[in-house]
Amino acid sequence: MSTAHAPAGRRIQNASRPLLVWAAIVAYLGVVTVLVSTIMPTDFVDASQAGFFEVQGWIAMSVLGAIGVFLSTRTGFPDPVSGEISPWRRFGVPVAIGLVGGIVFLLTDVATGLSKTVAAEYDLPSADIGFPASLFVYSAASVYVEIVFRLLPIPLFLLIISNLMLRGRGTTPVFWVLAILTSMIEPLSQTSSQVLAPLPWTVILTESFTVNLAQAAVFRRFGFLASILVRVAFYAIYHMIGAPFKA
Repeated sequence: MSTAHAPAGRRIQNASRPLLVWAAIVAYLGVVTVLVSTIMPTDFVDASQAGFFEVQGWIAMSVLGAIGVFLSTRTGFPDPVSGEISPWRRFGVPVAIGLVGGIVFLLTDVATGLSKTVAAEYDLPSADIGFPASLFVYSAASVYVEIVFRLLPIPLFLLIISNLMLRGRGTTPVFWVLAILTSMIEPLSQTSSQVLAPLPWTVILTESFTVNLAQAAVFRRFGFLASILVRVAFYAIYHMIGAPFKA
């Protein structure tokens, strides 16, 4: 007798297609790793970020992501390329959310001088990575952020708490508790590097939490690929298109 229970109202997905999608993403991340380590060396604001773009970091994160993808198929998350999800919901909605979030965050940055302050703090010409490396680094970073903040922890703890401990009950409230908690990871990780006055810094952390919570909701509704697209669109506005406005 199986000890795992499918969440009420959500069937267990076949893992093969989501894992194939993940394999394609891993291949792209491998290309980015080679580019960053050879022809596009990059100066990161936080030196720890560079580890994600080294071979060992790529391998470790790819494996953790694959585990998260598999667990998501056991905990009721949708197939990211399922025909049941319309192209607008799979691509349009996530991109729209990311663009809006990026615009709001960019306006806040310009108003508070966040990027200028960060660049001065770390003695860098800019807080953003320059083009064309930015295209590859920020798109790959969108995936790595997803693994750490949602793709692995939410399905893992949802499986343990709802599927195993509660025997398939309470899936929705458990998910939202996990969504809120994981959405706090990024803003809480930034509290130690406060570079602005308390009020504008609180606004920035609140916006960060809101974007993360929106990604968690998109992940649950449309799958992990859609959640990644939210962050890709967000970074496209905030770090790439918006870079000249923050200089």
